Amino acid sequence: MKKAVLHLAESKADTFETFRVTTTRLDKTYPDTSPEIDKRVGGYVYEFFNGTKKVQLKKADANIRIEILETKIYVYIKEKGISGLPVGSSGNAVALLSGGFDSPVATYMCATRGVTPLLMHFHAYPQTSRAAIEKVEDLAKVLSDVCGPLKLAMVPLLDAQKEIALVAPEKLRVILYRRLMMRVAEEWGKKHKAKALITGESVGQVASQTLENMGAVENATTLPVLRPLAGMNKQEIIDRARVIGTHDISVLPHDDTCTVFMPKHPETKAKLEDVLAAEALYDSSKLVADMIQKIEVQIV
Repeated sequence: MKKAVLHLAESKADTFETFRVTTTRLDKTYPDTSPEIDKRVGGYVYEFFNGTKKVQLKKADANIRIEILETKIYVYIKEKGISGLPVGSSGNAVALLSGGFDSPVATYMCATRGVTPLLMHFHAYPQTSRAAIEKVEDLAKVLSDVCGPLKLAMVPLLDAQKEIALVAPEKLRVILYRRLMMRVAEEWGKKHKAKALITGESVGQVASQTLENMGAVENATTLPVLRPLAGMNKQEIIDRARVIGTHDISVLPHDDTCTVFMPKHPETKAKLEDVLAAEALYDSSKLVADMIQKIEVQIV
């Protein structure tokens, strides 16, 4: 027991300055009482660190726990975990993943509520760089550390963007792009039993994320759209990215797919009737079918 306790304490030495020992004896035939074990083991730790780590019974930095069973003794320090629900317990949802801060955080937050994210990235390669795709792949790998192996669907958007840019009003382009993304995500997602879509939208953060524009975009899908970041500001999102481990990847420069053929003055308060009229100028169903056919899926 002494060896195990000291090994544990040494491995966690940089995480605490004060400590206590708490013993639980499920095997009541063990010769020493719990307080006696607490006192003796606490002395071991105190001496091991030459008194630099102090005993503190209330609100100690580390609580070294000892559980004594009939045939085994467990020694551990509880650490705060991710919390939430087991990934997969709430079903599947397609997460629209970009290389920025927002969508990886949104995906992570839904995963902690039991959602298995089916990752989908829309790219404009070769109009945008290969590095932008590799950045998304790196973000997906971080998310897989929490969720386990994940599907990552890479969807080419460039041809559709070109066709929309030729015929649709310039100010509505981004909204039309995003409606197309919703349709592709829904059709592909339903083949994988997705019950919802996930986006990293935050109300009012950019032109496409006003309430009017989000409503016009969501109208394109019959699946519910989960927006866990809707009420968060940018700094709160960046701080969360640091915690989950995506910050240092997201902060790297990248080409944003939706900025290809970006209008100078995008619509901020779109009217659904205007959006539907613009969408009628091209065959959106054919664009969706073409994009679905070209999807490349990898496991990360």
